[in-house]
Amino acid sequence: MAYFDYNATHPVSQKILAELPGWAAYWQNPSSRHRPGQRVRGKIEEARETIAACLGVLHKEIFFTSGGTESNHLALQGLSSCLAPGSLILSSPTEHPCLLGALNKLKSRGFQIQLLPVDCNGVVTADVLKKHIHKASLVSLMQANNETGAITDLHSISSLCREAKVLLHTDAVQALGKMELDLSLVDAASLSAHKIGGLKGTGALFLRTGLKPEPVFLGGEQEKGIRPGTENSLGILSFAAALKERSVLSPSVSELRDRFESGLYALGSGYFQINGGSKRVGNTSSVTFFGFDGQSLVLQLDMAGHFVSMGAACSSGSVKPSPVLIASGLSEADAKSTLRISFGCYNEASEVDSLLHSLRNILGLG
Repeated sequence: MAYFDYNATHPVSQKILAELPGWAAYWQNPSSRHRPGQRVRGKIEEARETIAACLGVLHKEIFFTSGGTESNHLALQGLSSCLAPGSLILSSPTEHPCLLGALNKLKSRGFQIQLLPVDCNGVVTADVLKKHIHKASLVSLMQANNETGAITDLHSISSLCREAKVLLHTDAVQALGKMELDLSLVDAASLSAHKIGGLKGTGALFLRTGLKPEPVFLGGEQEKGIRPGTENSLGILSFAAALKERSVLSPSVSELRDRFESGLYALGSGYFQINGGSKRVGNTSSVTFFGFDGQSLVLQLDMAGHFVSMGAACSSGSVKPSPVLIASGLSEADAKSTLRISFGCYNEASEVDSLLHSLRNILGLG
């Protein structure tokens, strides 16, 4: 059996699994003033330093959360407190559902929300942003798309935002561990541990020094009051360890993705297309198999021992076609015929070859 759904979640790192028995000693509340509690506090701050160093930012700019969803909500709802009432926020229709949900919440509070048109790869270009940014106060665009892997050119986007004095947030959950991140380009960035081999229930928000967003909910003074609640110490330790181990994508993973796509072309042409363009993170293939039902393909591949998905795992229960693919220009029928195959460090070439063999049989190409 082979797992090809790394964009949904990454298996917990073997190194982290080996560390867990030792980390179990750090169960005390880090807000307690006694020595055991302060020992845990020290470990959390060490992890913060490690994550900051890996990302090239200051440790005081890293705030721990429960994951990417909370980080996105904290970024948008929190940063909106720095804006004038009714300000314009720009984003795109290809963002993760949790970010679009956060935008809808801000719309109900009187903010203007505009989703900019995307190109055929599902990304907002600098030329499009340039036409609208003069009226905006905040821009939120993901670094890498969770379904197609398409990469947004944050360098050109950032230049426009800096010139217009507009805040820039990026959802970097799918980019982390798959490409070099330059957080100096943005004012805020959302991150998640389980996408790179850390434990679930742990995320982080990068906030540039000087920004002081309001918390989404109220409580204690943890994370400088921006994110109240007792810290998930084991999750935080796992995040630091995972990022230290896997800050960029291994070339071998990109080679597996390329092996898969080359194998598809070798089977023939005209029956499929690869979405997202050439500028994608190296582990992701979004493939439309014309005339085939995507859900049926997922189930047939599952029975053959190959585990893939149709898109965002958070929305996999939906029967609606992917909004990302529709916004990118696909028809509803083609969007429903699309699979997401995402590779990772534990995949092997033999598994890719077996996946191609199964696809050939299922599609009737053999």
